[in-house]
Amino acid sequence: PDACGHALQAAFDAQADMDRMNSGREAAEQPPIRFGIGLHIGTVTYGNIGTEDRLDFTVIGPAVNRASRLQALTKEAGVPILASAEFNDYCPHPMRLVGKFDMRGIGEQQEVFAAVPQSGN
Repeated sequence: PDACGHALQAAFDAQADMDRMNSGREAAEQPPIRFGIGLHIGTVTYGNIGTEDRLDFTVIGPAVNRASRLQALTKEAGVPILASAEFNDYCPHPMRLVGKFDMRGIGEQQEVFAAVPQSGN
């Protein structure tokens, strides 16, 4: 629950920072920058991969794939922060069911939840 609560708060903070930045962009007659965040909980493998000339830090695994699918779904759902049912089960903050969606690489439709901003977020 602590990890999910902190992850959700980080997502809210990122969204609030982007909203502030977009206010300045609007004043400068620039288009807003939009992004989505997918939240899921699970086991991952992480580390450095590559060669001496090109080294990257990466995270891989089914949990990463699910978070990526959720992030991609934010545009279709029109919601900036989406979470899996597993994340919702552990999250100490309320979330609302958006619906069930097909996700590439996952056999059956998955319940998807939207983050409900807390007061001050």
